[in-house]
Amino acid sequence: QVTILKLKVDDARRDLQLLKLKLREEQKVSSEQEEKGVKVTIRDLEDVLIRDVGNKIADDGRWPLLIDETGQVSVFVRYTDTNYLNAANPGNMEPDKIRLALLGAVRYGKPLVLDLMGCDILHVVKERVNSIMEGLWDWIMDKTLVTEEKFNKITKKEDGPEYEEKMFWARMNEFKLWVITSAEPEPELIEMFYTIRVKPAPPKV
Repeated sequence: QVTILKLKVDDARRDLQLLKLKLREEQKVSSEQEEKGVKVTIRDLEDVLIRDVGNKIADDGRWPLLIDETGQVSVFVRYTDTNYLNAANPGNMEPDKIRLALLGAVRYGKPLVLDLMGCDILHVVKERVNSIMEGLWDWIMDKTLVTEEKFNKITKKEDGPEYEEKMFWARMNEFKLWVITSAEPEPELIEMFYTIRVKPAPPKV
């Protein structure tokens, strides 16, 4: 009886997730002319961003860009298992800080989060990343950092045995990049990423 009940609950949860996915797709089509991107609330991020219900992000192939209209996304991602970098904080943008955050995200198979803090500074982030090794930003964006194991090019002997090549193999394919901004980005940035617009939840009636 308990097993049957659990299966029914799981089925109901899956049906609800798929229903929400269908609604998001309908909203995306209806609003395509005014705003590009999938519209969600903060409550939807578990399904949309972390679990990728419907494999929309995976199938698209681009990394997610989260346009935060709630002020809550940064808090949300910091309470998940991520390596978080505040791109407006000079200390976070030191090349070795970026390098270790990136390696850790690949090594442990988790997201590297770049929070632009509503500033037009992605070009600065790109420059800092490429200062570690020329072309590194492109390796992240086209995913060859992992698919061709180019992460080996930015490891150092002093990183220790934890970052030996064999230590990456188990979880490196789970690596992700998430970019957050609270300001409306330039159109070319929207085209570069899988855009998710995080909207305030509608008021309860």
